[in-house]
Amino acid sequence: MRAVLRPLFLVLVVATVLLAVVTTTGRVLVVWLPQLESRLNSYLAGRGVEIAGLAGRWHLLNPVVHVERLRFEGGYARDVTVEMDVLESALHSALVVRHLSAAQVELTPRRDGTGRWRLGHDRGTEGGGFPL
Repeated sequence: MRAVLRPLFLVLVVATVLLAVVTTTGRVLVVWLPQLESRLNSYLAGRGVEIAGLAGRWHLLNPVVHVERLRFEGGYARDVTVEMDVLESALHSALVVRHLSAAQVELTPRRDGTGRWRLGHDRGTEGGGFPL
């Protein structure tokens, strides 16, 4: 009986410690989000995306990111809120969004030279804009 309970207890302790480390690190990073806004905008500028009013909070085990204004090549969005699901993301080894909302979204579809609809402007290349 001890041979079964000891490894099980060890696995539970390790899982609890890992969850505590991830949660603590996430809570610290969410607090720093407003200070990282300019760096994030520098990174996203090459992709035609700009954010303003970046903020974060924590809901149970999930980080919540709020953006006042989000501009991208195909339009813009206002009051965007994204909640990531930490446990589901860990189980599926992929980023899982629990909740996504926006107060207003405006999209600008355009037709390219081949007759295909896209979001955003045509950069004069085959991959310009976002295909619909």
